[in-house]
Amino acid sequence: LNLIFDELSLYDASFINFEGSFQSNERHTKSVNLSMSNESLNVPKNTNLILCNNHSTDYGEKGIINTIDKLNAKGIHYFGINKDKNDNSFLFETKINKKNFLIATLGWENEECIPAKENSMGIKPFSKKSIDELKLLIKKKKSDFNILYIHAGYEWEKYPLPDHVGLARRAIDSGFDMVYFCHSHTVQDYEIYNSKLIHYGLGNFYFSSRRSSFPQISDEGCCLILDIDH
Repeated sequence: LNLIFDELSLYDASFINFEGSFQSNERHTKSVNLSMSNESLNVPKNTNLILCNNHSTDYGEKGIINTIDKLNAKGIHYFGINKDKNDNSFLFETKINKKNFLIATLGWENEECIPAKENSMGIKPFSKKSIDELKLLIKKKKSDFNILYIHAGYEWEKYPLPDHVGLARRAIDSGFDMVYFCHSHTVQDYEIYNSKLIHYGLGNFYFSSRRSSFPQISDEGCCLILDIDH
């Protein structure tokens, strides 16, 4: 863990998928519930946590609120969970080295990413409709670099679904400079499409206490390191 902390501290900013929730009495019935411990919040000051995944809602809305309260108490930046269907917390805007960044997050309902509804918290769905909405949104922004994070793909697969390839390319055509996926627990392929990077699966960054429950293929992971000046 010290090696991870030291590595992340080298950069102007880091963005990590925070795969889980702090517990509540609203535990959802599903095959795997991932609960976080206080140790999971020991991250460098430059860290931003992404809550758009299929485990952030494992303990219901109370679990999401518990998670957000703990992040706020530690002063950790986060994004990716919408307060309701009309909220835009799936969008994050920040300035890094005098450049404006926009990062959007989408999650796939097929893999238990629960969408936000009129009066409940959740994820912005990964779909053609959402990407077309984002195209209009980013046109109104003045960002130097637009990134789309997608929590999607079937677990243990080495290659993306053709439909996901099409949607990722549609996102690039809609104005994103980079698209990347998490969720498959495997490192998947990447491509350069219209001179822009699409990475279809980063694998696992740090698997903590759940490691023994998963096959050896899940031991590998990638980090994307962006040199914006070059």
